[in-house]
Amino acid sequence: MTDQDSADNFVALGSSTFPTPEGFTCHGTSFQLGGFMTGDGGLWGQARNPGPIDPVNDVPDQYGLFGTARDGPGVVGTSFGPFGVSGQLGDAGPSPTVKAGIFGTANDDYGIIGTSTRRPGIFGHSADDTGVWGHSTHSFGVVGQSGDGAVLQTDRPAAILATSSRNIAVTAVSNTTVAVHAHSGPPHNFGIFKTGAVTATSSGPNHGVSALSLNFDAVHGRSGGANGVTGLSGADHGVSGLSFAPPRAPGVALADAPAGVRGQSMNGSIGVLGVATPTFLSGAGVVGVGSPHAPAGFFEGDLHVTGQIFAGIKDAIVPFPDGSKRLLHCMESPEHWFEDFGSARLTRGRVTVKLDADFAKVVTLNGYRVFLTPEGDCQGLYVRSKRGTSFEVRELQGGTSNVAFSYRIVARRKDIKAHTRFAKIDTRLPIPTGKARAARGQQAARLPSSIRALIAATALPIHTRKVRAARGRKAALPSSIRALLAEQRKLARKTRRKPAVRG
Repeated sequence: MTDQDSADNFVALGSSTFPTPEGFTCHGTSFQLGGFMTGDGGLWGQARNPGPIDPVNDVPDQYGLFGTARDGPGVVGTSFGPFGVSGQLGDAGPSPTVKAGIFGTANDDYGIIGTSTRRPGIFGHSADDTGVWGHSTHSFGVVGQSGDGAVLQTDRPAAILATSSRNIAVTAVSNTTVAVHAHSGPPHNFGIFKTGAVTATSSGPNHGVSALSLNFDAVHGRSGGANGVTGLSGADHGVSGLSFAPPRAPGVALADAPAGVRGQSMNGSIGVLGVATPTFLSGAGVVGVGSPHAPAGFFEGDLHVTGQIFAGIKDAIVPFPDGSKRLLHCMESPEHWFEDFGSARLTRGRVTVKLDADFAKVVTLNGYRVFLTPEGDCQGLYVRSKRGTSFEVRELQGGTSNVAFSYRIVARRKDIKAHTRFAKIDTRLPIPTGKARAARGQQAARLPSSIRALIAATALPIHTRKVRAARGRKAALPSSIRALLAEQRKLARKTRRKPAVRG
């Protein structure tokens, strides 16, 4: 064959039967092609040991480039320019200016599809940049699926969609920095918050993290040396929990009942901790809001309080002989008193009664009161004198009877120095004022440095009148919560309609 220097000077015709006989076959170590090939097949390449694809049944009737091999790559493309291999489906527009080993583009379908039964469907590796990168204007940037029963929610586009019916949907590992970082909204510098195995930030109207589970934990956080889950907010709840589970069933322990937020300690620490910084002049460590049919707080076990208890009514719940429980109400006083009771007997009209030594240690002894009740016929009793450790009782009019009597002693508490009678109190939670906000700025240095850096980086707004007014308008539940509630009701109806299985 002679060399040809111009196009269209060489034509090879063969049978239309695919794939043999060929119009042109080259046997040798190399083949140079200066032009292009057209027809049902643009270019067919087959190694000496062909790959597993059956050309007759698996290869489409028309193709641009087909390569098959058993022990090596089916197609190899290298380039110092834009792309080593470029694939296009439909009128996908111009190629981007980026460079890539493989580039796939399509308007209405997948740009690149990778599938494997035992190994990764697509594997990307890079020493200095992104191993795998996906971008989409109106749909998913990257879609990952594991298992056969996973449902792709194609009605809600996302940067990454991962779904699995049997295994973990997404696994990420990093030895030096964040394993997974997700951001929603306009670009924003969140500073130190880009630390952790998984970080999620939002500078728009969306959640930083939104998780939904119908069968297990929607969010599970675990740490061996720090917080399992940390929530921070400059305008709303740091952590918010909602539960639509039914009420606790009979026989279910209170500790096992479902809750909007649940805290448990396994090694003797605190199950739930609420802290209010006193310099902020607002809020409370823990707040419970009740209703006519549910108490604001319920404790199964002892309750320890080191400060004051402010209550409208304080009752005692006591068992009754009929098996019921009844209420007994407390007596109140405008001052802080302790009281003690006892009995004694006169000897020839007089007796000295000693105070209980432990009672004397916790009360003020310079102003206690003694109330006497005779338990027999006499001319009456009176307190002759009161000392720090005892008091003397005598019979009126110089009587000399040996009558028995009981007594009641009340004394002011020794640990409380100021006894203010009928002190005024405002039971409303204080609302931050301009003066309080100024105090916050003065006390900001007492916050941990990491929290101060986060507040400075995010520049989250402080509560304003507009924010509080907007809260009042947000009475309706979010659409995601309404959808979850509807799903729970639907499952409940199916359960009720399910016929009982008879043994």
